[in-house]
Amino acid sequence: MFDPRQLRVLAAVAHTGSYTAAAEALSYTQPAISYQMRMLERAAGTALVARAGRGVRLTRAGAVLASHAHVVLAALKDAEAELSALAGEDVRQVRLAVGHGGHARLIPQAVASARRTVPDLEVALRRADGNAAGNMLRRGEVDIAVVSVPENEPAPDDAGIQAIRLLTDEVHILLPAEHPLAAADSLTLTDLTEQSWVVDGDHRYLLDACARAGFTPRIGAIVEDQLDVRSLVAGEIGIALVDSLGYTCGPTLVTRRLRDWPRHQVYALSWSNSARADTIDAVIGALRTAAGRLSRHRANQPSASRA
Repeated sequence: MFDPRQLRVLAAVAHTGSYTAAAEALSYTQPAISYQMRMLERAAGTALVARAGRGVRLTRAGAVLASHAHVVLAALKDAEAELSALAGEDVRQVRLAVGHGGHARLIPQAVASARRTVPDLEVALRRADGNAAGNMLRRGEVDIAVVSVPENEPAPDDAGIQAIRLLTDEVHILLPAEHPLAAADSLTLTDLTEQSWVVDGDHRYLLDACARAGFTPRIGAIVEDQLDVRSLVAGEIGIALVDSLGYTCGPTLVTRRLRDWPRHQVYALSWSNSARADTIDAVIGALRTAAGRLSRHRANQPSASRA
């Protein structure tokens, strides 16, 4: 009989393509991943992975077992949810992980709409950067993950997880309303070579993009809270990258579209079979409705806007 913990490790290795990335996704150490995989291969009686460059790939046997692992893990998650419901836990709570930027315009509208459908709904929000929101869903820590994927990359396609496309988001530059660059309708990275930047803790994406554009950005401040970004930009400490859905309107700041930055597709991820499907589907339906409303509103707005 296979250990569910080892099946979860196999699923993470299959998704990430390396022991190191799987360890990060599951909050394990890399030696622990290696040990669990050895134990699983011993139980299976055959090799499940083979080296491929700096990572690993599944063998034929590994691919077969991984496909079953996704089904088993989803079933265990459903069993846990059903038992929680029987124990009297609040099945009206939906745990929602939201990626970088927070989608400050999307989430409040969606939650308000969902509560009209499910009056006693309680939404527990968690912020997660990069791939963390999707990994929280895979580990069963949240019920829905709202994630952004570059337009030139495929949609998430994990077995057992449904990906509902909500809208297309753009990256904008947040800057003071009186900044000289605010006179432009849109900008490129090469317009920003002399600027100071306000960034969050994980700003490798900015460093890489600026390197491709031929310069190194000057970092004025590193923040952990997105609310601090507004204050620091308003205080002329620097400019910042923001999602177009990440900031609501105000009098002192403006956003300008960054033309040479790829657009992102925003998805709502959830397990396709869940014991609380009705409540989760109500929230996803509200996300889709709010996303459609925002997309129509944005289509009628000029590219330059106040933030």
